[in-house]
Amino acid sequence: MHRPKRACTERTKQKIQEILEWETCTEDSKMFKDVEAQMQLELESETKRDDYAPSSSSESDSESEDNCSEEDCEKKE
Repeated sequence: MHRPKRACTERTKQKIQEILEWETCTEDSKMFKDVEAQMQLELESETKRDDYAPSSSSESDSESEDNCSEEDCEKKE
């Protein structure tokens, strides 16, 4: 078995550090706000596309909520 190259090990270490930083950041942090802003831009661009057609049926939404497990419903909220 050969050892991984040092560069690969350093990239992996860096990626793990980034994940840990993300998991521990607060909603007030710059990192969180940057991601939030990027997601908002992507959402706005999706809703502006011509082929976007929002579902007009709220009945199907409420039906699925009634039939979900407690754990699944908590994830939606």
